[in-house]
Amino acid sequence: MNITLVGCGDAFASGRRFNTCLHVVTSRQRFLLDCGATSLTALRAADIERDRIDTIFITHFHADHFFGLPFLILDAHFIGKRSRTLRIVGPEGLEARLAALLDLSFGKDVFDLIGFRIDCREISPGETLELDGLSCRAERMVHSAPGGTCLGYRIAADDRTLAFTGDTEWNDNIIAIGRNADLLLSECCGYRTPVPTHLDLATLERKLPSVGARRVVLVHMGQTLLDNAADCDFEMGFDGMQIEI
Repeated sequence: MNITLVGCGDAFASGRRFNTCLHVVTSRQRFLLDCGATSLTALRAADIERDRIDTIFITHFHADHFFGLPFLILDAHFIGKRSRTLRIVGPEGLEARLAALLDLSFGKDVFDLIGFRIDCREISPGETLELDGLSCRAERMVHSAPGGTCLGYRIAADDRTLAFTGDTEWNDNIIAIGRNADLLLSECCGYRTPVPTHLDLATLERKLPSVGARRVVLVHMGQTLLDNAADCDFEMGFDGMQIEI
């Protein structure tokens, strides 16, 4: 399993980083974890073959995780000439929210021209979805309500396990998705002061040892944490970082 942190920034481009967009390659699939507003630009900058993406997993509906979809879909149609189905997996309300976003961004008439099928699959907390040699388990995370249900994912393929918290404050479901994972990608917005509905370095220092993940990489880092990187003993992700597990 190969993971590229195409974008691992927060909503404010802290550290001049792109919004969340993680590209994962397994033996049978290529997929994204989240598709923030800057994702098409970031994917092109990273020379990712967008037409080979099979599935996009959305953790929640905030703009820095979800609003890149209209651009990616238009690119797939007009530039990539895509004909095969694009699967999008996300929390309850995914199909309705995507329809509203597409209408708001470029208008329903434009997206009626799209020459490929978009297969929206809603996944509930506690549910496991099996997709072409890949197993995805979703668990509820604790984040701000306007984003709807917020999920973290535990994804298994090729005898490897990847866990991603999405955006959240600390809760025991982080242990559920991250337990003994080969890689845990954990958000860490704050430094020593708690940030509501997000994680901070001080909390992770106390809590993450109980998870037992083999490797932890921090993403979605705020500027204060980035400014104090020398005080962080965890591995810190960066745009373009590639990880093999």
